[in-house]
Amino acid sequence: MIRPFVWTLFFMIIGIIVGQSASMMYFALFAISIVVISAIISWYFKSKIPVIFVLSFLVGNLLITHSLQIVSEKTEKMINQEVTIKGTVVDTAYTSSGRQKITIKTDYIEAETELETKPLKILAILPEYETIPIWNNVILKGTLYSLERNSISSGYNEKLYLSTRGYHYKMYIKEYNIIGQQKTPILCHIYTLKENIQKVYNTVLPPEKSAILKAMVTGDKDDIDSITRELYAQAGIMHILAISGLHISLISFYIFYILEKLLKWNKRKCSVIVLFCLLFYLFFAGFSPSAIRAVIMISVGLIGNIFYYESDALNNIAIAAICILLIQPLYLWDIGFQLSFIIVTGILLGSDIIKNSTLPYYIKNTLGISFITSVVSFPIMAYHFYFISMIGILVNIIILPLTSILLGIGMIVGIIGLFSIPVATFLSGIVYYILCFYEKVCTLATLVPYGYILWGRPLLITVLLCYLLLLIIYFYKRNNIYYKCTIVFVEVMILIIIFSNQYIFQRDKISFLYVGQGDAIVIQTYDKYNYIVDTGGKSQTALGSNTGVYTVLPYLQEQGISEIDGLFITHMDVTIVLELLN
Repeated sequence: MIRPFVWTLFFMIIGIIVGQSASMMYFALFAISIVVISAIISWYFKSKIPVIFVLSFLVGNLLITHSLQIVSEKTEKMINQEVTIKGTVVDTAYTSSGRQKITIKTDYIEAETELETKPLKILAILPEYETIPIWNNVILKGTLYSLERNSISSGYNEKLYLSTRGYHYKMYIKEYNIIGQQKTPILCHIYTLKENIQKVYNTVLPPEKSAILKAMVTGDKDDIDSITRELYAQAGIMHILAISGLHISLISFYIFYILEKLLKWNKRKCSVIVLFCLLFYLFFAGFSPSAIRAVIMISVGLIGNIFYYESDALNNIAIAAICILLIQPLYLWDIGFQLSFIIVTGILLGSDIIKNSTLPYYIKNTLGISFITSVVSFPIMAYHFYFISMIGILVNIIILPLTSILLGIGMIVGIIGLFSIPVATFLSGIVYYILCFYEKVCTLATLVPYGYILWGRPLLITVLLCYLLLLIIYFYKRNNIYYKCTIVFVEVMILIIIFSNQYIFQRDKISFLYVGQGDAIVIQTYDKYNYIVDTGGKSQTALGSNTGVYTVLPYLQEQGISEIDGLFITHMDVTIVLELLN
């Protein structure tokens, strides 16, 4: 069978989705259907490979079932209670308000009547201006909380995001005591190196530029402000802020080039060294889905060089996805996971079309790849961020060639800065002006009419139909009437789903949003008029940090509402006035 890992991944994903969303009855029906289909295929093709598909489906279901189970019954009884936790600080970061948040690997959690000794992963928030260094053994006292689900679909789903990253609970620390230090020499040295390089960037660059370079080189995106995130997202270049295939490929290329061209090593030796360098970088930059995917894909290719066999790119992508989902099936709902694999798959499939193009080499490679990247990411971007960036196709053509220079010099600045800050400061001028150029290009891009379209969140079936349409177009046979009819049918289905309410059903919609003190009411008419009744809000909350920004505005964006036709205030209140400004 061609590309068995691709089919294995497909059935594993079905198993995960069914296990997450379906009841036991539906799971049984799906399982029986998969078994029957696999048996028919196995009998018809005289192959035992379809048995693997059944196993993949069952493995996917078991993985998600295990991931969604309550980890500790004892700890569940401690929710919203004062607890004492003993454990080790294994990671540190900062919240948007500047408070330190630490990741605790627990030795035990103790409440008045319960004691849990099972190792758990806790996200703990320290009081303002307090910090705890990494790798310290600590005893914490505070209130334990469960991870919160989003109250509205457009809100931040804390439970999904943190569960995907292995967290079980969170706590707000009231008291703490450092009792020693965990001796993990290798990890300590790697983390110290990362911190020192970040200090170099903070020293030689302004804060906003340093934050971008830290995200690109070290994977730390905590310091990027919301304005920069939104600017890059609207311009369609948000992907350069995450360590992904682009970054890993460039790092591999630089190391391979130095070893092969300058040191004259053969490909086998170069591949072994690059492989170890990539594993080190994975620990250095953090285990994000995009970084894991890129490292696994490139590692499979490097192993091919070592053992003299040629690997298949699509199979490599599938192997990478299977490895990540085996570790944590919840990554299937992670935006980074989805974009990473969709874009790389799109580029690989679209490369055949680019090769057959008659355009000049540079134009078809830059414009073609940028166009494919944008088109295959549109449905996912609309589903998660509620907009699509049409101008991003052109912006990527300008930005991407400079990214390799920026990343290369950025790494050199970080390494040289460990020994000489003056030299690093001199070289950082190149980084500074490239990032200034990025900012100018992105700002101009957002001013282009219809360059940034607020679309709203499409239905999941619409997203799936869009990708089905792209696949049909890719495999399109010009003289085959069935392909033509299928393309027309899928296009009509997409249009019906998008515009059916406006022209067929004509149903109005009223939504009640909980905003801390009462509700904000959003009224949407079928003919595209939008009204808001009250705005809610929490008292004594700073402007720009209230429910208008974190609840009402995301909901309006999810619905594709860029302006409202009327705002009704039922009573005058200081919180409502503040939310009007928000």
